[in-house]
Amino acid sequence: MILSKMDAMQNMNFAQKELPKMEFNLGRKIGRGLRRVTVGTVGLILGIRDKTAETVANFKEGFEDIVAEAQYNNRKKKLAVETE
Repeated sequence: MILSKMDAMQNMNFAQKELPKMEFNLGRKIGRGLRRVTVGTVGLILGIRDKTAETVANFKEGFEDIVAEAQYNNRKKKLAVETE
């Protein structure tokens, strides 16, 4: 009885060796997909950063124009008062 079980186990091992090995690397497939998602996400973040920088620069330029106009009006008033 023990010998027949050992023979059966040996036959199972032999049968497993004959099966073709399937090469399926889940890590690589997930890695590629994750990389694509990460690249896309970083691209979006960089786009948002660029748009934000552009908006801030435009706001800063507009504010500087307002300050320059206010300074000009103050100087103009001072000159008008001094000349009177």
